[in-house]
Amino acid sequence: RSKDFTALYSDLCGRLKGYFGAEEAYVITGSGALGLEALMLNLTFKNEKAICFPNGEFGEHLVTTAKVYTSVEAGSIDGGQGWDLERAKAKIDSSNAQVLAMVYNETGYGVRNHIKEICKYAKSRGMITIIDGISAWPGIEFNMREFGVDGFVTGSQNGIAAPPGMAVVGLGKYSVERFSKRESVPSYYLDLRR
Repeated sequence: RSKDFTALYSDLCGRLKGYFGAEEAYVITGSGALGLEALMLNLTFKNEKAICFPNGEFGEHLVTTAKVYTSVEAGSIDGGQGWDLERAKAKIDSSNAQVLAMVYNETGYGVRNHIKEICKYAKSRGMITIIDGISAWPGIEFNMREFGVDGFVTGSQNGIAAPPGMAVVGLGKYSVERFSKRESVPSYYLDLRR
């Protein structure tokens, strides 16, 4: 890679950290779905459990992706309805999950989930939080630190309105510490430590 590319990439990642309120940010060549898989691969463990709150097609895709890397418990809600803390709280309280994962905006229905309240509550219960913001950012207010989000992904083709092919990943301080301490990640291309 050229020096020009390295400078451009470094500048872009630096700006994304500021935009997201993130500790680290990366751009990965691939779809937003690849970015979501990178988060699941690096931030979850096989012996853990994730609680997910799907409310449409992309929430179900998140559940399917999470099941590749960890055990999953999924809440259920009728399509077209959103998750708020009132709906999610009892499920979080009764779960022994270490991870909470959900979409910010369910694309098919255009329904925004209340991730700020849900993630902050999950963090107070000791969970790591992973958010698919592929159709949400930058169209909806978001800040990882303020929202209690540890891992975040968006894609170039939706809210950014750029050509497809870039996954943009943000990581909070705790998630950077978590994946940095891993002995191994079963991937070459998606190992965020590289």
